[in-house]
Amino acid sequence: MLDAYCPLCGVILQTFTGPQPPVKKLPWFAETRAVRSIRGTSSPFVTGVGYLDPHHDLIVHPDETTRYSDTSEGLETDPFHYRSGDYWVFPFHDACWSLLLSRTAKQGHDSAQVARSLFQILYCTPWNRYYTAIGEHDYGGASKFQKTSGNPGYLARVPPEWSFLTADPREHLPADYLESNLVETTIASMPRLDKPNNTDVFCSLPDEVVVLILNGLTSMDVCSLRQSSDRVASISSFHELPQSFWASRFEEEHEMGFALACQASSELGGYIDWRRLYMAFKDSLRGPNEKQGIKNRRRIWHILSNISRPLNDLISNESVHQGGNVGSHRLSGRHTCSPVISAEVIPESHATDVLRIGSRKFGSSWLQWPQSDSSGQIKIGVSFTWFNGRSYVSGLRIWPTCFSGGSVVPQKLGLIIPLTEEVVCFDPCLLDGLEIAITISGIVGLRFLTNSISGVSSHTTGDFGMTTPDVGVSRLFRHHESRIFAFEIGFDICKLVSLKLIEQNYRIPDCGTASHDATQMVPKAQHARERAEIFGKIWSPGVPASMNYIQSFPAETKSQMFNLQLNMDFSGPDGRRLSSLQRIVALIQGFPSSFRGLKFVYDDNEKSSFYIDGAAGERVSAVTVGCTTSLTGIRYIEVHTNMGNHTFFGLYHESSSEDSVDNFSTLEPPKSAVITGFVAAVGVLDGSFKTFGIQSQAFKNIKPQSIPTSLNGSQGLLIQRKPPEKAFTVMGKAYMQTQASLSNVRQIRISVGGHGLSRLSEHITGLWLDYYDTDRPGIVGQWLNESGAVNFSPGEQLTGIFIWTSNEHTAAYSGHAKLGKVVALRFDTSDGQSLHFGQECTEGAVRLKFIANAFEKLDTICWASMPRWDHAIVTYSPQQSQAHQALHLVGCRINPWIVPEKIFCTAMETDGNPSSVVSIHVSLVPDAVAGLSFSHSSGAMYTLGSMEGETSILRLETGEGLIRLDTILSVFDRALVSVSIHTNYKRTVTFRSQTYFEPRIRAAMPPSSTSPIPPIPPMLPVVRSTDPDYVFSLHPSSDLSGVAHKYETFEFPSNAESFVGFWGIVGRRKRRLQEIGPIFTGVKRG
Repeated sequence: MLDAYCPLCGVILQTFTGPQPPVKKLPWFAETRAVRSIRGTSSPFVTGVGYLDPHHDLIVHPDETTRYSDTSEGLETDPFHYRSGDYWVFPFHDACWSLLLSRTAKQGHDSAQVARSLFQILYCTPWNRYYTAIGEHDYGGASKFQKTSGNPGYLARVPPEWSFLTADPREHLPADYLESNLVETTIASMPRLDKPNNTDVFCSLPDEVVVLILNGLTSMDVCSLRQSSDRVASISSFHELPQSFWASRFEEEHEMGFALACQASSELGGYIDWRRLYMAFKDSLRGPNEKQGIKNRRRIWHILSNISRPLNDLISNESVHQGGNVGSHRLSGRHTCSPVISAEVIPESHATDVLRIGSRKFGSSWLQWPQSDSSGQIKIGVSFTWFNGRSYVSGLRIWPTCFSGGSVVPQKLGLIIPLTEEVVCFDPCLLDGLEIAITISGIVGLRFLTNSISGVSSHTTGDFGMTTPDVGVSRLFRHHESRIFAFEIGFDICKLVSLKLIEQNYRIPDCGTASHDATQMVPKAQHARERAEIFGKIWSPGVPASMNYIQSFPAETKSQMFNLQLNMDFSGPDGRRLSSLQRIVALIQGFPSSFRGLKFVYDDNEKSSFYIDGAAGERVSAVTVGCTTSLTGIRYIEVHTNMGNHTFFGLYHESSSEDSVDNFSTLEPPKSAVITGFVAAVGVLDGSFKTFGIQSQAFKNIKPQSIPTSLNGSQGLLIQRKPPEKAFTVMGKAYMQTQASLSNVRQIRISVGGHGLSRLSEHITGLWLDYYDTDRPGIVGQWLNESGAVNFSPGEQLTGIFIWTSNEHTAAYSGHAKLGKVVALRFDTSDGQSLHFGQECTEGAVRLKFIANAFEKLDTICWASMPRWDHAIVTYSPQQSQAHQALHLVGCRINPWIVPEKIFCTAMETDGNPSSVVSIHVSLVPDAVAGLSFSHSSGAMYTLGSMEGETSILRLETGEGLIRLDTILSVFDRALVSVSIHTNYKRTVTFRSQTYFEPRIRAAMPPSSTSPIPPIPPMLPVVRSTDPDYVFSLHPSSDLSGVAHKYETFEFPSNAESFVGFWGIVGRRKRRLQEIGPIFTGVKRG
């Protein structure tokens, strides 16, 4: 069963699993109340104190004054939230309810009023699928321990430093703190300044007035005022401040407002030393005398401000859900409507479950805009409320005109709160339009755009600071030769959630209004349709400053109402930054994977994924977008440039016939325009891209560029959609697949992770490769933070690359690949360089080794990335002298993520001379063949596996060659236990594990007095067969017919020319040889 959490404090609502009803008092986090309705949402009330049973049903008495411990009669079972299908139930802690009543006591609200308003607030609060309230705050740190179910349990999950979360917030200080023998300090005894400072305004105020001012300030503000005023400092020292000041610290709005919230006034006595009490509570919140319950009470008290503020607004202010006399008007052919700018809303008629996201919509109504052209001013009042951690527009009032005398009754709609109302006034004119700042849950700001005799102006109310990325802005303009007739406004219980303009066709008289062109506020007729379509969307971080065209695929998202469009303008004013654009980075997150953003990097020191040579005139010229069959999200973005380069950002997606990625569209700008940015509508649930498009503009000084008719591969590496080798199977399901050439490398730079990134500083995240023959770099992996580099001389080649990855993840869909993050790299070069990057200790890591040889050179490095792992592989290409040859690894049937290591009978040494094998060294440990090495005439040693243990040597005579290989594998131990080498000199040498072939005897089972089965006697010794598992022919003269074997024989391949070496699979931890087989050369096909 899923855990449940209190929507007021964020701590668990503990279930009671013992005999019911409980006999003993339950912990505070198990004592539960609820606000519930009678039927639907009608007549909400607060219940008594009960508890949750193991099924998360609330066992409670409907009477507010009755506790579970008072009586078992009358206890009812209320299903959690709306599971009854008939009424709503929102449970919370009884202790939190007591604190909420204290938080609202100053306003004089009774518990019935508080219960009704609390029910309305929780009814309009989003809840996740585990029925945990979604807040725009973290419950004072409690939300990090909210886990829906599983082990460890909640109490075990909370670490010691956060143990105060489970302490009873109703804890009291000991009684001796409440006793006082001190007499209140009088103001008359305070010292005074002998020489008043004439520039200090407080010198002219009586002491009593100064103290009253201090009583109304927060303690932090008092400290600031003391630093700026000698007069205030002289009468406000710690020991001289009067008791009235210290008492004011315990008022609701000050820092000790929580302290006495659960304390009855009778417990305080008649005389209180407020200063001593203040210091006592200060002491209880820190140090060795810390009181966990009081610390938790402070946390909950601050959190409850997110509830008490809208609750007080609902109880104390007028809520109007019907506009003025607009209902009598009907739309005619002279009226047109703008797009609806809406939060993600659910109509009240569809309320069959708790709110999952966004807001409820109780209805909508009109507010008519004053049509008078008379003198005076129009006045608009915009009210604000605080809901779930954020300020929202709660209501509007419009006064037709402001006359010097008399009163005018305003039109009004929503929750009108005079204390928070912001009033704007402007000249009588035609309102040109509105800018609306809106989030997924409601409207947070309004900006009125006017054009009057005094000029073009704007009047802003609310949050247009754009401090958070979830705020979008939309701009609604009136059309040419029309004026705004009314607003159609949608609302929930306490905030506005949608807005639409209603226009009336009207030929505007020439009354001296300011003139401005189409790039200013009022669109000209020929641009009205296009600009209305662009500005009428919800944009983040702001409405595009200038844009001629926009194209998106899919054209729209029909599954959601709040379509936040990311305005990813990378061109700058007048396209001036196009020439400095260098790189584009895709930000991918989550599983299933989804696009979350794009990053644009200009000609500075930052490096990223896709290189663009803006200084040379390279421009983004087209974008191909792919989405699923059901149009549920963008899965593929391919960016083309006018120089024939392109890259794609693709997401791993389990293909199915129902929802495969088979909808593609290529977006290009008009012939007269260039692409200046991207746009994307983001999903309301996860922030992923639901549509993706381009924005473009025509410039006088920038020539448009189109895609060339054929892609020019010499301009740079193209990232292939299907990597060429079998080893890339594991990469095919990665978010990001990148590759870069290893030829003519001038420098390789190393990138590591960092704090707050997908990789830590001890992880290598990617490589940046610069070349001698091109200015275009190659970038693989993620480029985050540069940590080092290796430089190459002209002609110097990479001869070896070692890659170590942590074994953190096993990918079952890729043959149980051992995957993780890259922790170390080593580069070996033909000039003798050997540079190691990353962690020095690589014990237990997966090592992938890629070594150039006489037949192959290192050709390409490929890097795939997922949130939990990276997988890097190096591919080979034939050496120039072996261009017609191909290598065949016979018997190498391994998982595609595993990279076989190779040793060769002939090697090209660093001096350019060839060397050949003169002896074979085999290392043995008691239970396995650990490794096999070729010792060459040059003295060089090439090894498969580990050379630990005892070493046996087969020395080859002149002209002696290998003609057959026999192997025995221990499948259970994943080890090579026997190797037999046959030569053309009729020699057979066997290297065998000591313990594997020893006879094994099963011990007898001792008799048992409780078992009717007789004891099993000891068995005869088990002797393992020495017949080989696999037999490989290494020479055409070696006939394998009639050779005893267990599994399979491999004749000399018909398309092979000669045996040239061995391949081997090496274990991850002990680096021992697990499998071995021959390598042959053959004519390269195709």
